[in-house]
Amino acid sequence: MVSEDDVPQIINTMSSATCDLDPIPTHLVKSCIQAFLPIITFIVNMSLNTAIMPNDLKKALITPIIKKLMLDPEILKNYRPISNVPFISKVIEKCVATQLTLYVTENNMACKWQSAYREGHSTETALICVFNDILLKLDNSQCVALVLLDLSAAFDTIDRSILIQRLKCYYGIKGTALAWIRSYLDNRTQSIQINKSQSSQHINQYGVPQGSVLGPLLFSLYTTPLGKIIEASGMQFHLYADDTQLYFSFDAKLKQSVNDHINVLKKCMEQIGNWMSTNYLKLNNDKTELIILGGARQLKFINFKFIEIGNIKIETSPTIRNIGVIMDSTLNMKAHINKLCRTCYMNIRNIWRIRENLDNNSTKTLVHALVISRLDCINGLYYGLPNYLILKIQKVQNAAARLVFKAGKRCHITPLLKELHWLPVKLRIEYKLLTLTFKCIHGGAPAYLNELITSYKPYRNLRSQETNLLNRINAQTSLGERAFQIAAPILWNQLPQPLRGLPSLNTFKSNLKTFIFQKHF
Repeated sequence: MVSEDDVPQIINTMSSATCDLDPIPTHLVKSCIQAFLPIITFIVNMSLNTAIMPNDLKKALITPIIKKLMLDPEILKNYRPISNVPFISKVIEKCVATQLTLYVTENNMACKWQSAYREGHSTETALICVFNDILLKLDNSQCVALVLLDLSAAFDTIDRSILIQRLKCYYGIKGTALAWIRSYLDNRTQSIQINKSQSSQHINQYGVPQGSVLGPLLFSLYTTPLGKIIEASGMQFHLYADDTQLYFSFDAKLKQSVNDHINVLKKCMEQIGNWMSTNYLKLNNDKTELIILGGARQLKFINFKFIEIGNIKIETSPTIRNIGVIMDSTLNMKAHINKLCRTCYMNIRNIWRIRENLDNNSTKTLVHALVISRLDCINGLYYGLPNYLILKIQKVQNAAARLVFKAGKRCHITPLLKELHWLPVKLRIEYKLLTLTFKCIHGGAPAYLNELITSYKPYRNLRSQETNLLNRINAQTSLGERAFQIAAPILWNQLPQPLRGLPSLNTFKSNLKTFIFQKHF
């Protein structure tokens, strides 16, 4: 059951996008929410109480979206089928997803290492965790082999009978709740929409709707046993939707150690393949990648160029793309930052072409959306990088600031950044890490990051025990200094004690920015 107080909160978090199946535009429903509220609440509760999802709400318009602009549009597998469903359907799904997520979280049944479709989890937190593990291993003069696995049409091949059985047996979902999910999945229809043309409706017997509210959550629950299989093999891993990262460390000087770990990887991959075959999922062999990470000295001892697993030959790559980040063998991030800067400069040039037709506020909005947001995305990984790489990103921010004010290239940048209230790139990186550290201390970050941070507790009563300090770990190399587990306590302990003692995240972020801004400017 949901109340009339719950429904507006759910609707306000949803997109205003309208599906062609909707009789009324979504923005109009939102603007007249008080008038529609009793009707929407009644429909939601009627569906939940009777365990019936009406057939009219199980129709979907599939819009093919090309995955990347550089891909060949003539190849069908380069498209992602996005399901557009009626607005009321999304409201009901959101209510169910909220309750289902709460049930799974409270009973601690979610996979700890799955970062997709979970509050407080993101690609950045997943990458910070993986980078932290890898950097600590590299700091101990070890190498790390990282394998990226990708599923083919993962959402579309799920067997619904297996999903229902898994929800019942593994998660203990029964009765009306399970009956509703079964009704939600059965007799779904879809048609393809390209521009204004639509195909005839087709009954979809497999998969969960990609682009729906509930579909991604059901996919995560469906693939939960995959994490158990990998964990049992002793491999380290991290999941993000249908992307799987497997990695292990080894001493490159010891050939037996390398061979033993490769055999463990092969066995683990075989078990993954068998599980996927049983569960009607398929690995995309074309997107399976392998990279060996390590220091320059350790990489000299690596003498293998590929790994054979069954009939699959996985060759090592000098760079790979891992959920949006370009990684190279020494983790220097040079390739990623070069790509980032090229994209941002392209957007700056495009905005400059129409700058004469924009006022300052509109320009600032565009710059934030197309440039600054890109600079801030996953910038927690940039901590400790060489100054020349940080300077490259700083030059992009400088160009963006000059664009807002129509300033020349020789104009001094500090007054412009101060007026815009923009922190320089290096300080933005520290701000991101400190904010994430605050969440870890107060339990607002993912569990896999929370456990990396421990409070300082002296062996005897000292005044320092009331100052909210963190335990520090010493690094042996500059690579180790970049690890979150080492960098976060150092930055945190440098803050003034009153700032470390703030209880609210919003208050902390506001005061932290003010402190850093005043200290720098």
